[in-house]
Amino acid sequence: MPLCKQAERECPRTGPGRKPEIPNWVLAVLIMVAVLKRRRAKSAQYRFLKEHRRELAEWLGTERFPARSTCFDRYRRAHGFFRAAIRLQGEKAIAEGVADPKDVVVDKSLVAARGPLWHQSDRKKKRIPKKLRGVDRESDWGYSQHDGWVQGYSFEVVVSSTKDTTVFPLSGSADTASAKETQTFDEKIDDLPEETETISADRWLR
Repeated sequence: MPLCKQAERECPRTGPGRKPEIPNWVLAVLIMVAVLKRRRAKSAQYRFLKEHRRELAEWLGTERFPARSTCFDRYRRAHGFFRAAIRLQGEKAIAEGVADPKDVVVDKSLVAARGPLWHQSDRKKKRIPKKLRGVDRESDWGYSQHDGWVQGYSFEVVVSSTKDTTVFPLSGSADTASAKETQTFDEKIDDLPEETETISADRWLR
C-alpha cells in the first residue's frame, strides 16, 4: 500500500476533468489483492472485491468503494502504478541489503489471451469472422523461441542475479505480445541501479 501511494505521487493524473474521488492507488491495491486471490478474469476479481468490500475499505482507510464501471474503466491504467511500485520496491530492497543489483537479468515472457484466435490477416483488416465470439481485440500476436506464435500479452522483468544473493524484481512492465524487447528494455535502462555492472539477456540485446 505505501509503495502504491508513492507510485501515484510519481505518476500524477494529467488531463482535463476533476480529480477522481477514489485515488488510483486504491484501485491498484484492490487489483493486486484480487490477483493474489487467484481471480483471473476482471469480472471474477470484482465479484471477490465486492464480497469483501467492508473489510477492504476499512483496511484501505477509505469510505468509498469503486463501482464496477469505475473499476473496469481505470483497470487498464493500473499497470503504470505497478511498474513504478516494482521499481520503488526494488530500491527499498537494495537500501535494506535484501537485494544486490551488481548483476541483473532481463527476460520477456508471453501470455496467451483468453477467447478464440483472431488471425493476423483478419486483424489487419479489422474484420471479425462470423461466429467468432469473445475476441480479445486488445491482444496481439507475438513470437518467442520457447512458445512460438502466441496471441496475447507479454511481461518483461529485470531481476537481481548476483551470485549467492536473493533474486529480487527491480523493474517490470506489461504490453501486448508484439512489443519489441529492444524498445521495452530501452525504457528500463534509466531505472537500473547505479551499482549494476552486468546485464544478462537473450541474444536480441547482444
